[in-house]
Amino acid sequence: GYKQKTHLMLSISGVIHCHVTRK
Repeated sequence: GYKQKTHLMLSISGVIHCHVTRK
């Protein structure tokens, strides 16, 4: 579904953001 895809994108973006912020 569309919502699932959006949630997945947000999750990936959140993980990337966390890694970037940690560095």
